[in-house]
Amino acid sequence: MDESVSTVLSRYIREDLLPGFPALDENLSLFEAGVLDSLALIKVLLFVERRFGVRLGMKDLSLASFDTIAQIAALVEAQGKDR
Repeated sequence: MDESVSTVLSRYIREDLLPGFPALDENLSLFEAGVLDSLALIKVLLFVERRFGVRLGMKDLSLASFDTIAQIAALVEAQGKDR
């Protein structure tokens, strides 16, 4: 059974970006909580493109698209449907 996009993203953030960080609510503002900054955003973007095989353009790079795990997952799922 494949893991959900949200589960994969949450694990990546907790294990690779912020080792030891507690479980993340998928609706937590990642920027307001200090989980993401501009450098971490690029790391997440590259991870998403590699892991899920999607290409995200400049129009996709906004706080609105990357503020929560749920928003990132929705973006990835929408990109997957467009292919």
